[in-house]
Amino acid sequence: MVEVHHDRTDVVSAARCCVVVLGMHRSGTSAFARLLGFLGCDLPKTLLKASKTNPTGYWESEPINRLNDRILDSAGSSWHDCLEFNPAWLDTLKAEQFRKEAIATIEAEYGESCLFVLKDPRICRITPFWLNVLNDAGIGVKVILPIRNPLDVAASLERRDGNTHPGASLLLWLRNVLEAEHGSRDVARVFASYDELIDQWAAVVEHMQSALGVTWPQDSLHGRGAISAFLSKGHRHHHKAPEAVIENPSIASWIRDAYLILNRWATDGEIRDERRALDRIRQEFNLAAPAFAGIVEAGRVARATVLRQQGELAATEKALAAERQKIRDIERQRRAAVDEVERAVRTLTGEGRRSFLPRRLRLASRIARLKRSNLFDAKWYLQQYPDVAQARTNPFRHFIRYGLSEGRSANPAQALAKGDAVVGHYKRWIEYHDTLTQSDVEEMRQRLAECAQLPLISVVMPVYNTPETFLREAIESVRRQIYEHWELCVADDCSTKQYVHKILHEYAALDQRVRIVSRSVNGHIAACSNSAAEVASGEWIVLLDHDDLLSPRALAEVALASIAHPDAQMIYSDEDKLDQNGQRKEPYFKPDWNYFLFLSQNMLSHLGAYRTSLLREAGGFRTGFEGSQDYDLALRCLEKTDPSQIIHIPKVLYHWRQLPGSTSVSADQKPYAMLAGERALNEHFERTGKSARSELIGHGYRTHWQLPDPSPSVTIIIPNKDNVGLLRTCIDSILSKSSYKKYSIIIVDNASKPTETKKYYDSIRHKGVDIVSYAERFNLSAMCNMGVANATSDYVVLLHNDTEVISAGWIEEMLGIAIQERVGAVGARLWYADDTLQHAGLVLSPAHIAMNAHEFLPKGRKGYFGRAALTHECSAVTAACLMISKKRYEQVGGMNEADLPVAYNDVDLCLRLKGIGYKNVCAAFAELYHKESGTRRIGDVHSEQNIKERSYMLKTWHSELQNDEMFNKNLANDRDDFAIAI
Repeated sequence: MVEVHHDRTDVVSAARCCVVVLGMHRSGTSAFARLLGFLGCDLPKTLLKASKTNPTGYWESEPINRLNDRILDSAGSSWHDCLEFNPAWLDTLKAEQFRKEAIATIEAEYGESCLFVLKDPRICRITPFWLNVLNDAGIGVKVILPIRNPLDVAASLERRDGNTHPGASLLLWLRNVLEAEHGSRDVARVFASYDELIDQWAAVVEHMQSALGVTWPQDSLHGRGAISAFLSKGHRHHHKAPEAVIENPSIASWIRDAYLILNRWATDGEIRDERRALDRIRQEFNLAAPAFAGIVEAGRVARATVLRQQGELAATEKALAAERQKIRDIERQRRAAVDEVERAVRTLTGEGRRSFLPRRLRLASRIARLKRSNLFDAKWYLQQYPDVAQARTNPFRHFIRYGLSEGRSANPAQALAKGDAVVGHYKRWIEYHDTLTQSDVEEMRQRLAECAQLPLISVVMPVYNTPETFLREAIESVRRQIYEHWELCVADDCSTKQYVHKILHEYAALDQRVRIVSRSVNGHIAACSNSAAEVASGEWIVLLDHDDLLSPRALAEVALASIAHPDAQMIYSDEDKLDQNGQRKEPYFKPDWNYFLFLSQNMLSHLGAYRTSLLREAGGFRTGFEGSQDYDLALRCLEKTDPSQIIHIPKVLYHWRQLPGSTSVSADQKPYAMLAGERALNEHFERTGKSARSELIGHGYRTHWQLPDPSPSVTIIIPNKDNVGLLRTCIDSILSKSSYKKYSIIIVDNASKPTETKKYYDSIRHKGVDIVSYAERFNLSAMCNMGVANATSDYVVLLHNDTEVISAGWIEEMLGIAIQERVGAVGARLWYADDTLQHAGLVLSPAHIAMNAHEFLPKGRKGYFGRAALTHECSAVTAACLMISKKRYEQVGGMNEADLPVAYNDVDLCLRLKGIGYKNVCAAFAELYHKESGTRRIGDVHSEQNIKERSYMLKTWHSELQNDEMFNKNLANDRDDFAIAI
């Protein structure tokens, strides 16, 4: 049985009675007050309004709340004061005036109520004042003291206010419960557990009624539904076990001991002898509080200031984001206008159209249309392009036959728009995304400060006769790093310019982190780089050319990436170029690790970071590979590294200076360097046992994969219905042009009706072509799956009937890639009939699901950093021409017949392959025409079927569509032309 102490029994028999809910903020006082209201106790007339942090209501009097704030303020205190409330204030004239006001407020709020609830956490601090007020008014008092885990109270305060430190909240809890307990000893009271109230409120109601000797006016059973509904509305966002406090040595013993006693009282009843322990805690707390109360208050004010400033900053950033969005909208409108002009030019000139007019008449017709349009400025065109003027070529004729496909502009406005789209666009990107503010710097430093251990990064820089300005700028770009744990290891390759020696030793004297190695013999860049790397003592080595620049955050980003990925061995970033005026241009926003693209170009190059142990294990730089020494190094390091240990930072951290004769201007500037890269690739193939040969093709490298002997069998699967003309062209091109002979063809016919189709089928059966029938409603996925099920070959090719083979070795090209380790689907490069590009890999997009990268790019153009004309990995390829191992096709369950019968089934297949670790590759040198798609528009995007399939893709592949790892987040994923995302 609960033991209750009534030290003053005279007030129990009073005609009117007040139930005071006496507890710390966020300890459950609101829940107890509302419960009493359900039980028939009267609540105040003017309730404090609910808020976001207390949506179920406070159930306390707003006038009394204001009055208590004034009382505390007049005594030099506040609800968040850790100091003891001054007891001498209770005997002042001011206190007497407040008592009279308090009695009047009680009468105004409760009238003649016989049983009412008084609740305001501030009363904990001034309990004797309110007990005197109620006694003076002839009102009896019963006290309920809710007890809640102080850790939950602190967490709830933090959630409510945001500016209260958990340690300060625990001290506030201690102050309030000690004052409430001490000040209420003269009245009938009961301690009640807040957690028990939430879990089993009926038992708590019975407990309080029994302990206080009160019969509630309203039967709790009558209001059971309302009470249960109220208490289930998320009152408890935080819930820790009592042991989290009692057994936690990091919490002050005052708090642990006080909570142990009070929590026991709430469960087993008050024990009078334990009051002495609480008095001891209160006395010690009172003596110690002045020493830290000022610090706690200063911290609270500081946190409040920070919170306010954060709010102001958030509002400013929100406004800034809105303005930037307006600029983006304007930019999209401008782009759309530019695109519209270009489409108009193409339309008027007949570009991309089929025409059966003789060539001369066709050209004359186009010239006439162009002249009538006023879109072409012939005089400006000749001035802008002097090569045309020097050749004395008709500008209209030149523009139609050559200029349009070469990307030349038709008029000044179009040229300005194009230039703005390239140069101005990047300037805006730099302004929005790559201009460090002081807050950016502080945030990065804070992130670094939170790291347990920071790696030393060695920047390795070989130097030879570097122009003085460029050398100083390169060194200063290292010294200006946000990250401070670096060393700059410079090797001078016996420079003949005396100022080089002077500058290097000047910086070595200025900054002890600069280490100089002076070579006595000129050994060229590989040997010089090794000399610099030999003195490196850092965990990571970053490569820096002697005339290039690092972004101020470059090393910080490398350090954070290495900490986030402790197994990382190689790290690379995006890069751009500096023209001779120091202006940034030509940003290369790279994909995440892409092995096949790496075999086509050195995409790691800048910024490249290597774990020092890996670089040394690989043997450092090799002489004889000058110009491609870093490519050769990366290949050898790659051989000792798992792909998961190669980390891409999608930020521009390196600025590559364009100087006459530099490969940053053109690979043709140093042909020996490109040839060295070819040799490095071929030696890589030899070391790794790959049957392949690399060939320099000017803008990159082409890998020729050797097929095994015996070579794998291939089945070409072509879904078809009726369209004999297209199918005949497709089959004839395969049979007449394909150099690979170990293939067969399966046509999956979808209930073709014309006799002509059946006759054609009969005519080709003897040529190794099988026909299987699919009689159900059109379902492209099911037709492909049927074709694969009927294939007996090692590999299958899914091929549309509107394709036509261009390159004789198309099967060998795709097959050589498909047989490689961890390769899933292989796609071909597809062209429209007008020789503009249809497919060179797909780019994932939440707006379009997937887009054809570089679509409509004229033949001869290489695309974004050569990717349209180089073999590379992509997230997905089109099934218009797709090769895959039959085993891997079946491993992922083939195409999705149920959810994607018409569209996106190839994208879904590729993503499922990618999800289990396979790579999807676009084979740039396997080329076909995809004619029908050049005139056929995408099906009705608003049709019920298309909407259903789009919804499936968005739901199933949401994260993949948002972030295509084979693209780059800095490129616009709503466009297919690799435009920069502003």
